[in-house]
Amino acid sequence: MPTSGCSTRSAADRFLSGCESDELHWMQRAGLEWLFHLFTEPRRLWRRYLVNNPAFVALVLLQMTGVRRYPPGQEQQPERR
Repeated sequence: MPTSGCSTRSAADRFLSGCESDELHWMQRAGLEWLFHLFTEPRRLWRRYLVNNPAFVALVLLQMTGVRRYPPGQEQQPERR
């Protein structure tokens, strides 16, 4: 039974299998491919691009300006039982 839908897991798989066309070359050259993916898959990607990324950038800026310091090697380790 042939199927016409594409059900791959990653964007690279969809592109390589021909399920996703690469029509927006200018967005790639401008560094806006993330915006294209946000508009095409908002339910899956909104939190990553609109919440997590700005929070990460804010923490990096706080560390670069010296407002907040994170000593090296002080990562949170999960508790072992």
